Amino acid sequence: MKQFTTLLAIAACAMFSSCLKGTDDSPADTSLVGNWVLVNDSTTTTFWGLWAGEPTRGSNYVGVASDHYNFLSNGTLYISEANVLDTATYQKIHNDTLTYKYWYPTWFNSAKYIVSNHTAHTLTLTSAYPAVSPETTYSHIINFKK
Repeated sequence: MKQFTTLLAIAACAMFSSCLKGTDDSPADTSLVGNWVLVNDSTTTTFWGLWAGEPTRGSNYVGVASDHYNFLSNGTLYISEANVLDTATYQKIHNDTLTYKYWYPTWFNSAKYIVSNHTAHTLTLTSAYPAVSPETTYSHIINFKK
């Protein structure tokens, strides 16, 4: 029985360690580094459950001169949007996927975005999957320029 327990523990460790190999702990992508001016930030809300049948709603915030996302080379992200300041960490985990995590604790404090339209002067981040809350889902697109 003791051998079975030991083998089970080894198998569990191997399984969990293989699941962790999907992330890339490389430093932040230097092509993102810099102060990106927010062009617009749009969110689409879709209703489900008790609210099924409600029309999909969208909002589009158009950035002002003080709105920006400042990606530092150490993986820190400073955000200024609509007079709200925030700090996060970010990491590019694949060629076209970026995650960032807010520093304050919440039930859902990280976001995963697909990087597209990325040139020296433009950048688009699109939510990789919709955020789900009770009775709604949210998708998000953020456009930047330098």
